[in-house]
Amino acid sequence: MVYNGLSTKGDKMGRITTTREIDIDLTTVVAEGQLEAEDFLGWLREYYSGTVTELVLWDFTDADISQISDDGFEEIVKASKDRDKARAWGKTAFVFDDEDGYKKGKDYVSLSESRDMEFEIQVFKDMSAARSWLGLEQK
Repeated sequence: MVYNGLSTKGDKMGRITTTREIDIDLTTVVAEGQLEAEDFLGWLREYYSGTVTELVLWDFTDADISQISDDGFEEIVKASKDRDKARAWGKTAFVFDDEDGYKKGKDYVSLSESRDMEFEIQVFKDMSAARSWLGLEQK
């Protein structure tokens, strides 16, 4: 599944590409370009309308989420919370390779935890650490 989101600011386009590996219960999501809250809201609608997996691995190493406001993150968390029962047993890992993205990811996790999200979320700076936390090192 590919969800393409267009940025409404500037001339950069955000893209979210999703791959599901049902045999290992994993969805891998690669985010690229400048992304906004609506990109994630669209992705959530698409994802939860299909096969939901226990594990979700987000790769933000080629993405820019700096344009997402606090209100935008609130919207994303609310949309996730509205659907989180479908993944009550799940784990989601976010991977960033820049400090600003990492900090925003940590803020998102804190906001999610304050809303009692039904699945676990962790933020990483290293893909191998994220895969290990998800239990994928042996898969």
